[in-house]
Amino acid sequence: HMVGDMLALSRLEAGVELDRQPHGFADLVGSALHRLRPELKDHPVTVDLPDDLPPVEVDELQVGRVITNLLENAVEWAPSGGGVEVGAVARDGVLEAWVENDGPAIAPGDLDRVFDTFWTRRARGSGLGLAICKRVVEAHGGVIRAENRRRGPRFSFTLPLARVTAHQ
Repeated sequence: HMVGDMLALSRLEAGVELDRQPHGFADLVGSALHRLRPELKDHPVTVDLPDDLPPVEVDELQVGRVITNLLENAVEWAPSGGGVEVGAVARDGVLEAWVENDGPAIAPGDLDRVFDTFWTRRARGSGLGLAICKRVVEAHGGVIRAENRRRGPRFSFTLPLARVTAHQ
């Protein structure tokens, strides 16, 4: 797993070309949730996605990795039975998405450092997951950030909306 993460990170840092196509964000989330079903079984998951969410123009594999990494982190830090939420809204020409959990706050001084390569507070973490998330989001022209909310940490990121051609 770590070797795959190292290869993904080095490709992203080398500026590998993304295979951008229009995708429904709900489909990307659904795929990640399906893959992570065993890990999510002890956590109630809330999905907050409007029905009219426009498609995003992204590399499906790479953005799937972002969603999966954020969900895996949320589950690891949520207490047993603690909830996880994934959601998104379209705002100002971009998709704003988030993953949050019922869990301990991130130390204020660590909120920016969590995206640094090899930085981790996890017992078995490599410090690559959030670094990869940051590189993928930035390669798509977006931004990612961590913040503490009342219920626990939230990781939010932006992605470009697909360019829709007008039908006549």
